[in-house]
Amino acid sequence: MPRIRTVTLGAGAALLATTALGGVVLTGAYAASAASTSPATLAAAAPAATPAPAAPMPGHAAAAAATAGTGVGAGGLGKKACNRLPARLARVQKVQARLDGDASTKGSIAALQARIDAATAAGKQDVARVLTDELAIRKDIAGTLPDRVAKLQDEQAVCAQHG
Repeated sequence: MPRIRTVTLGAGAALLATTALGGVVLTGAYAASAASTSPATLAAAAPAATPAPAAPMPGHAAAAAATAGTGVGAGGLGKKACNRLPARLARVQKVQARLDGDASTKGSIAALQARIDAATAAGKQDVARVLTDELAIRKDIAGTLPDRVAKLQDEQAVCAQHG
């Protein structure tokens, strides 16, 4: 039979927990007295009301109001993200160019296919299988890159509109 215990959270709220085999399974929060630990009393207890939201800290409202209209997004944080977009776009385009390269380009899909062909011809089936798995991953990445480039370019357009 599992034992039921309460843990006082403060202001008369208690947490109903079931302990079995040394583990604790939380079953919900209830308003109950910490002195009352009988299962019947805990089961009959009504759910605790959610606490009222805390008042904002002094100065936070002024800081939020001062930065509300700056940059893209809340608090001017969009400006930093917009500044990072050119580097992100260049990195994705660089990966895309490498994957789409010919057999002499290190890291390209064609070069990996050539390695698979060479391993198969040499009778190294284990190596060919590992390289085939890597080829599937690279083809998957290459399939998603055009969408990422388009998304980043759309984000750049939004940044250009909002300054």
